[in-house]
Amino acid sequence: MPRGQTNGWKLRRNVPKETPEKPVRVATGIWFTQHRTFAAYVYVHGRSVFIGSYPTIQEAADARQDRLQESKGGTGLVARSKSRLRLNDLKELYFLETAADWKESTRRAAEARYNCHLAEPLGNIPLRDLTFDRLSKFRGELLRKGVSGQTKREVLMLLRAILRDAVRRSYIASSPAELLELPSKQATIVTVPPYDVAVKAIAAVADPVSQMLADLILNSGLRINEAIALTWSDINFDTQKITVQRSIDQVSGKIVRPKTQKSIRRVDLPDAFTARLKQYRTRQDAGEVLKNEPWLFPVTDTPCDPNGSERPPVLNDRNFSQREWHPALATISPMRFGMHALRHLYASKLLAKGAALKYVSTQLGHTSAAFTMTQYIHFLPENEEQKRWLNAAFD
Repeated sequence: MPRGQTNGWKLRRNVPKETPEKPVRVATGIWFTQHRTFAAYVYVHGRSVFIGSYPTIQEAADARQDRLQESKGGTGLVARSKSRLRLNDLKELYFLETAADWKESTRRAAEARYNCHLAEPLGNIPLRDLTFDRLSKFRGELLRKGVSGQTKREVLMLLRAILRDAVRRSYIASSPAELLELPSKQATIVTVPPYDVAVKAIAAVADPVSQMLADLILNSGLRINEAIALTWSDINFDTQKITVQRSIDQVSGKIVRPKTQKSIRRVDLPDAFTARLKQYRTRQDAGEVLKNEPWLFPVTDTPCDPNGSERPPVLNDRNFSQREWHPALATISPMRFGMHALRHLYASKLLAKGAALKYVSTQLGHTSAAFTMTQYIHFLPENEEQKRWLNAAFD
C-alpha cells in the first residue's frame, strides 16, 4: 500500500468527483447514483438483486460481502420490488393463503386485531422501512393503550407472524419483530358465582329450551357454542356421556369444528342431570317442549338439513343472554354473569371436591392440564398434610 493511503483507497479512487446524471458503475455490483449514494447489488442464481443504498463505497462493498456470505449459508435474497410492498399488502396475502385453514371465527378475530391496532400505524409503511426502532416505538404506544394484556400480546404475535411470512416469501431478509419482547402473561383470576345463585337463576328461566341449555353448561362445563351445536345423536344415555364434535359460529351461523383438537372429547354427565335431560327429551316427544330433530336446543320446528349450508334452527347465544338469561338472573340476584361463568363454576366444584386436574382438563377440553392449573389453581383444596410437613421442618 502506498505511503499515506488507508484501507479502501482503491475503491474510493473510482468514485467520480462530480454528481452523475445517471448511476455510474464504480466497482463490482456497486453503482454511484445521482443522489451521491452507493447502490449495492449481488448477482446470484441468474439475477441481480438490490440490497441497499449506502453513504460510502466501502459500506456498500462490505454489505455486498455480507449478503454473499449469507446467501451461501441459505439465507434468501430480497428483490427490491418486493421490499417496496406495504404491510397492508402482505396482510391480504397472509389471511388469504397462510391462514386459509384457520377457523373462520379465529381468522375474523385476527383480522379485527389487525384493523384495530396495526393497519393505521404500520399498514402503509413499506416492508423495508419497518425497522426495529420503528416497531419498538409502536410497541411502546401499544402497551400504553387501554386494552387488555392478552390483546397486546396477540397484536404483537400477529405482527411477528405476518413478518415471518414476509421472510418466507423472500420479501425481507429478516424480521425485526422477532427482537420485540412480548408483554408478560398475567393469569386472570376467575370469578365465579355462588352455586345456589346459579341454580336459582337457571330455575327462573321461563323458556324450557333455554333453561335446559343453562342447566347443561352448569353440569358439563361445555362452551356455549359447543352446547348449542349438540344433536341428540351426541348424547349416550347408557354411558351418560356427551360427544363434543362440533361448534357453531354465531356470526356466520355455520357449524364448525370445536376450538382445538382437544375440544373434541367425550364428557361425563352427573346422574341427577342425566335424569333431567331424559325428562326434557320425553317432553319434546310429547309436544310439551319445542322439538326439531336432531337439535337439542331448537328455536323453530321448521326442518333443516344438519349438513346443509343454511343456518341451523338453534338458539343464538346473544338472543339467549339478552332475552332469557339476564332477565331471569335479575329476578333473583344483583350479580351479572354469563354462561362462561357457569363453565368456571363447573370446574371449581370438581376441583374443590378433589377431582384430578387431568380429568377436569379433559372434561373442559383444555389443550393441557397445565393450562387448567393456571386458570383454576386457586380452587384446589388446601393440603393440610403438606402444611404439617412445613411446620415439622421448621419447628
